[in-house]
Amino acid sequence: MTAHSLSGLDVPNDLINLPYPLPGCARIIAKGGPLTIVALGSSSTAGAYASSPAASYPARLEFELELRFPGVGIKVLNRGENGEDVAENLARFDKSVGAEHPNLVLWQVGTNWLMQDRSLEEFNSLVIEGLKRIQSIGAEAVLIDTQYAPALLAKPSFPSFVKLLTTIAQQFQISVFRRFLIMQYWHTNLRIQLDTFLSSDDLHMNDWSYRYMAKLLAKGLADVFVSPKLS
Repeated sequence: MTAHSLSGLDVPNDLINLPYPLPGCARIIAKGGPLTIVALGSSSTAGAYASSPAASYPARLEFELELRFPGVGIKVLNRGENGEDVAENLARFDKSVGAEHPNLVLWQVGTNWLMQDRSLEEFNSLVIEGLKRIQSIGAEAVLIDTQYAPALLAKPSFPSFVKLLTTIAQQFQISVFRRFLIMQYWHTNLRIQLDTFLSSDDLHMNDWSYRYMAKLLAKGLADVFVSPKLS
């Protein structure tokens, strides 16, 4: 199994690869930019427990993409808010997302909904509504699933939640960045201790995991940014 190595951190490519193309972004990259990305979500996007805003995953992602595409002018705007759920993300969509006229929206969604034991049927409806709104502003989308953490694993509805997000993504033919499986691989396959990539609350990420999440997401995005599958 081929893997992507980051300073000795080997993660299988099939956990990183984004299965669906982003033809709009690829065209912009091919023309030399600029490209605007909005990172929408809750604490994992806002950068809870990061040592500084520069250590959040959106800030790190912008840095990584600039290294891969120098001179293109890639902006990653952090529109995460601590503690929000999917409904609250949508309530501020026009101001936080639509007003920025993004080419791509990275939507980290579901952790707080799952932690609150909310209805998966309602979650399904809200995510579908959100993806339709992203489409309506002419942007492409990638979903980001939950982190790997004991509190989430303990939720009875967690397996159903993971399947549901995958089903929604397939319906819209968009990719899910499989954060949960990547972090699970760190722990179960690479034997990396939880306190290396989770903060003291055993739920939120930290500088280490934000950094590597950004590196791996940049790799996945870069591959589809240069995809020949342009429609």
